[in-house]
Amino acid sequence: SSNTFNSAAPLTPQGFFSRFGQDVLLFATLVVWLAWVSALLSYAPQDPAWSSSGAGSGQGVHNWLGRLGAYWADISYFLLGHTVWVLAAALALLWWWAFRGWLQGKNQPRPDGRLLMARLWTRRIWWLLSVVILLCACAVLEWTRLYRYEALLPGHSGGVLGYWAAPLVVRWLGY
Repeated sequence: SSNTFNSAAPLTPQGFFSRFGQDVLLFATLVVWLAWVSALLSYAPQDPAWSSSGAGSGQGVHNWLGRLGAYWADISYFLLGHTVWVLAAALALLWWWAFRGWLQGKNQPRPDGRLLMARLWTRRIWWLLSVVILLCACAVLEWTRLYRYEALLPGHSGGVLGYWAAPLVVRWLGY
C-alpha cells in the first residue's frame, strides 16, 4: 500500500503478520465475491442444484463454476430472489471501504493500544441494520410487484425473505 512506509516506528513481526493477514483477507474476500457474482450471472434454472434435479442426466452444468456454482446461485436466488443483487452491491461497497482504509493505513492499531470500539461497533451495527432493512424492502417490493419474473427463479419472487415478509407488510401498509 502507499501508506506502508509512512510509519515512523519500525515494523515489528506482529505488525508484519497483522498487515499480511489484512492483505490475504482482502484478496480472499474479493475472490469469493467475484466467484459468487459469476455464479449468479451464469445461473441457469435447468442446472442440477438444490431446488431442481436438472433438465436431464445428459445435460451438462451451464454455470461457470460448475455444480458448486449452480448450488450456490440456486440457494442465493431461492433465499432472496433478484434482491440478491442488492446484497452483492452492498458487499462490494463494504469491500471497497475496507480496501480504501487499507490503502490509507486507517486499519492500523493505535500506538497506545486503545481503540474507539464503541463508536466503531455502533457504526457497523447501524450499517448492518440498514442493509437488512434495505434487503427486506427490496424483497417485499419484488414479491408484490415483480412476480412475473418468478419463472426465472427457483422459488418465489423476493425469495424466502419476500415470501415471508411481504404478506405482513401488505397487511400493515396495504398493497
